[in-house]
Amino acid sequence: MFRLVLFFISILSISGGSETNEDQNLGANVASVDKFTITSDLVRNFLEHFKNPDANNLPLPIPDPFIMPDRIYPVLGVKVSTTNMTAHGISRVKIENFFIDIVGMKVHFGLRLEKLELIGNYSYHDWVMNYYHGGFNVMIWNGFTKCSAELKITTDGELSADKINMDLASNDKMNIKIENAGLVGLFVNSMGESLFYAIKPYFFNLMSNNIRDMLNNGLKRINITFPNSIKPLDLGVAEFRKFLKNNGFDPHYMADYQYASNIYSVDVTHIAFTGLSSIYRFGDVKMQMENYTVNTVVTAETEVLEGTCEWEAGIAGILTKSGQSSFTIEYVNIMMSVNQSLDIRKKPKIVDLKVTLGNIQLRMDGAGTLDYLAEAVVNVLPNVLRYQILQAAETPMRRKIQEALDNTDIEKFVLDNLHMMDDQLYHRNDPKIKEDFVQENQIGKANNFDEEADL
Repeated sequence: MFRLVLFFISILSISGGSETNEDQNLGANVASVDKFTITSDLVRNFLEHFKNPDANNLPLPIPDPFIMPDRIYPVLGVKVSTTNMTAHGISRVKIENFFIDIVGMKVHFGLRLEKLELIGNYSYHDWVMNYYHGGFNVMIWNGFTKCSAELKITTDGELSADKINMDLASNDKMNIKIENAGLVGLFVNSMGESLFYAIKPYFFNLMSNNIRDMLNNGLKRINITFPNSIKPLDLGVAEFRKFLKNNGFDPHYMADYQYASNIYSVDVTHIAFTGLSSIYRFGDVKMQMENYTVNTVVTAETEVLEGTCEWEAGIAGILTKSGQSSFTIEYVNIMMSVNQSLDIRKKPKIVDLKVTLGNIQLRMDGAGTLDYLAEAVVNVLPNVLRYQILQAAETPMRRKIQEALDNTDIEKFVLDNLHMMDDQLYHRNDPKIKEDFVQENQIGKANNFDEEADL
């Protein structure tokens, strides 16, 4: 689990550079983003950034100004050539409407740009072949850009950025200045807006392609091969199952239950059950941000649990009967909702935790012929078991998990282990990571994770 956490942190801080791509429509070359050495330094910059939620200089791995390639755009019936074009203000953004589908490896978010400025030179021949050229400036205030990204696992087991989309959805104000526009300049507003809307899709596609290529160049450095038959998140669940087995949680032993009144008494002892390590992800895992706090809802479920217990029942302290029982629990379903500020100096908080048990079936072992007292136990014991398990699960589990979270310095944990991310990116990691994931893939197949992926 620890290795997977560090790996997904590294995705946010990949270093690399995009290669030039060919624009098939006009044969122009797409500009290359300079190569970066950002890795763990970028993570540190992000951590510092989110300590001040009002800051609008997001440390994105994109140069500002962003250099655009020379290109020809059709505007109002003429072909306008642009040169020396640069985009300024990309780094002054805030994140809004952040949403992650962890299972599907998809992310959707918005970037609020305080001010975006496009500066460059243009030239064109008008309809009567007069030649015009000069500078232009497009200024956009409070622009909102919709962004989405999707990762996939290739047939070779490598993680790859598949789709990255960006587009300007809205803005408050736009100013356009064009020098020496000539005849077309009579329609300066129309020309300016038409020029911008001709540039806009190419500009954001260019940004998207550069980010995708940058990510993929960095992802190729990671010396981990993922099985494409199991979701990466489920690899973490596989490791969690190992943790339950290796730390004595499966089989699990419950506290004894005793009840006595003036009429009857019931004692249930030596309650034990196995199967907790069959836990698997149930349904999707979503993360959504509001006011720079990320809420994560996770649901997990076990397969059938099998257990045993001993019981003794009596009436008025005179008639008593004892025996042993075995039982099965159809499933245990655990839903947990956790809030975590992007300022990771703050502790995560459990918002909700619910435990649901499936049907409990009871079998009486060694009780002899069932009489009225044993029949009463058959009716009461499933409810006793359900009560004991829920009492031992929801409140104590929530308290223990919250105590563990309160005692964990997440910022220190991340900073102390960033070197592992750099080791991974520069192939200084232990190659046994590949072997471990192959083993976890076999566990994943045995538990049919993918059957639950789209619930």
